[in-house]
Amino acid sequence: WRSIWRSEQASDFEAYLQEFPDGTYAKIASNRLASLTANQAAENILQPATAPVDTLTDEDWRLAKNSLYWLGYYSGPLTGAIDQSVYQSVQAFQAARYERTSGLLTEPQLLQLHDAAADSLISLGERLAERIVFDAARLDSIDRGITDIALPAYQQLVEKLGDSEHGEAILLDAKAQIDHMQARRATLAVSFESTSRHYFTVVAAAGAGYSNQVASARTTAVRATGTDAAPNQIQSSQRQVFLQHALDYAQKGEINEQHWLEDLR
Repeated sequence: WRSIWRSEQASDFEAYLQEFPDGTYAKIASNRLASLTANQAAENILQPATAPVDTLTDEDWRLAKNSLYWLGYYSGPLTGAIDQSVYQSVQAFQAARYERTSGLLTEPQLLQLHDAAADSLISLGERLAERIVFDAARLDSIDRGITDIALPAYQQLVEKLGDSEHGEAILLDAKAQIDHMQARRATLAVSFESTSRHYFTVVAAAGAGYSNQVASARTTAVRATGTDAAPNQIQSSQRQVFLQHALDYAQKGEINEQHWLEDLR
């Protein structure tokens, strides 16, 4: 009994009962055997012997890979064959939802995956739009500060001081301030360009949801028309513009960068 009492194998307790049917621990062994047998039966029900079947098409998997990417489960290339890393990404998605981690997607799971990706893209697009609006306002403010204030003031100093004894030092200091403002503008312009590039990428990804008729298309389309099922959800102007841009991309298949930036600004 001491050699098997911690065993997880039903066969050990079956052998014990056959050899010691009236032994001191026969009752405990019988209960343990019943428990192990019941647990094994439950596992057989929860985990059928037949492996799950992949019912998705190549196009389904291509779209699934995109959605997994935007949800952060997949970080590999969006082109090329479906490899083991994609199946592992699906397992991570399933584990996060407390579902069986088969690595394969059912059709309902595929729709749920696209819905989740659509939510992620919409939220990301809204945040990027807000950043673009903020950075554009800062750029405009710096531009006005340079053209309307700093440069005219500098020109007045040049006219007033001319070649005076202390004029050179004052003009150098004024010029340094203008250079500093222009440097700040250049740095902000790089950030603005980077954010804009990211925004266009997200718009295209969301717009592809429309044209491919996946769940993200339906989710996004409902919100774009302002008929969101959530009763008291307040949509920001940036979110509404982003959704309209995604729909525009789906219909035209191209990115009108200048027009969209003007919309946001």
